[in-house]
Amino acid sequence: MPTDAEIYGYGTLANILCCLCSIGAVFVIPISRNHKNAYHVLLSVFMGLAVGTLASDALLHLIPEALGLHSHHDDHEDEEHSGNETHEDDDHDEHGEGFHVEPYVWYCLVVVIGIYAFYMLEVIMATLHLNGENSKTDMLENVGNGIGDNKLETFRKLDERMTAVRVGNLEPPESDRNEQNHQSTATIETPKEEIKKSSNFFTGLKPIVVMIVIGDAIHNFTDGLAVAASFNSSILEGISTTLAIICHELPQELGDFAILMKNGLSFKMALFANLMSSLTALLGFYIGVSLSKDAGASQWIYSIAAGLFLYIAMADMIPELIKSGAGRMRTIIYHNIGILIGILIILLLSIFEDKIQI
Repeated sequence: MPTDAEIYGYGTLANILCCLCSIGAVFVIPISRNHKNAYHVLLSVFMGLAVGTLASDALLHLIPEALGLHSHHDDHEDEEHSGNETHEDDDHDEHGEGFHVEPYVWYCLVVVIGIYAFYMLEVIMATLHLNGENSKTDMLENVGNGIGDNKLETFRKLDERMTAVRVGNLEPPESDRNEQNHQSTATIETPKEEIKKSSNFFTGLKPIVVMIVIGDAIHNFTDGLAVAASFNSSILEGISTTLAIICHELPQELGDFAILMKNGLSFKMALFANLMSSLTALLGFYIGVSLSKDAGASQWIYSIAAGLFLYIAMADMIPELIKSGAGRMRTIIYHNIGILIGILIILLLSIFEDKIQI
């Protein structure tokens, strides 16, 4: 069991890293402007990583912890202690050289593989049913959560507007003037309107903006609870949960940022809203540390976190992977690289957890 200093120290650092994902747009905008391919590869791989780490961490770590299956740390220590008393030194060395993997790890891994197999089947079927760009748009129009490649154009327009403000040109950029007759009032506002809106954050907020900020705050609070329960169990458990959170937070926060911008918030206000909603993770962590001291409460936290992780992976991220990957072989490859790396990392942490000392 980690000490209180380790739990608070490592846990606080982990939550700060997760919160930094909320301001990822600061770095993504220059990348999307200068390196379109790098942006596409980065976002595609991270979306795959999010699915792989979220599903694997929920099934290999959180659910076993909630069910009381992931309790072999103390048993292992007891067996090793009794072995010191009853066996010779050579027997103890032989025992120390091997490692024991709980059977549930392999069963849960099969569940992960099953999810991955059916995801691939759905991607293949979606690709086969595409008969041109129009059918692709019709078929996949309502699939996903909107954090894919279509956000690249939003970031590009945003960067053009910021450049116009810096040079004192308050007229819309050329790309916007060409599309002005086709855009609705829900798209990004002109810099003059943007500056006016930034002076009063609470005036004229659309319901979707409020819902996104509140929903993200609740989501991050739950992430903080999960981090607290995980670090209370072991340092490696906390690292695996933190990795899963970071991998899904980065693309999700980028999507939230783009939606906030398209619904009237200025660049600074969107960053501020994202950052403030992410800080609830720290609140959830400090509350979770106190609750996790009780084994029963800790199991409830694991259960809630596992449900959240599975929902995000299955209902939020996988549809977006299918939408952005269908018919695009390179994108599918990037997604699969991220998924497989995420599964492998969590699996290795599950197998060698007792052998890694931090």
